[in-house]
Amino acid sequence: MNTKLSKVLKLINNLTKQELMILNQATVSLIKTYQDVDFKRAAINFKIGDIVSFVDSSGIRIQGVVTKKNQKTLQVTTEKNYYVNIPATYLTLEEKPSQKLLNFRKEVAPTHQEMLETLNFELKKKTLH
Repeated sequence: MNTKLSKVLKLINNLTKQELMILNQATVSLIKTYQDVDFKRAAINFKIGDIVSFVDSSGIRIQGVVTKKNQKTLQVTTEKNYYVNIPATYLTLEEKPSQKLLNFRKEVAPTHQEMLETLNFELKKKTLH
């Protein structure tokens, strides 16, 4: 066992119930702070339009596109057009997405270049008629 942890365990044996409750609250608060930092640090690695995957509560791998960045979570829109807000620590960037997912990404989170291409295409169609 870690020597720091052994020392802490020896010290807490002498604490009252009230002191243990205060220690518990401080510990839970510190853990939440660490989680928040982890979530924010992980979110930096993703951008809107990234194709990602995650495993849902049933153990099924779901793929989708990052469509929004919230403070602690990323919004991922799936091919079935539903979205989920999920911590970035649960996401994996898809290295080789299918063509179907690439086309879906163009629909839900087009890049500036893709928007310009679509706009130019539509303008050409209008001027040719």
